[in-house]
Amino acid sequence: MTTDGAEERQQIDMVIDRIAASRELPRERVADVVDKAYRELEQNRIRDFVPLLVERRALRDLDRESVD
Repeated sequence: MTTDGAEERQQIDMVIDRIAASRELPRERVADVVDKAYRELEQNRIRDFVPLLVERRALRDLDRESVD
């Protein structure tokens, strides 16, 4: 199964909404972190798991911010 660009972007938007709701953070802040993680994975050839990897990376980065 592969994802096209529009479907992948929709999944990324869902990641943003899910994290913002669960962490009670402003959507804009979460979007910045998620978009950064998404750009870091931009070159991955296999796209199927990119939304999952973006979510994990964004959560990790947000956790690191809260500790600092």
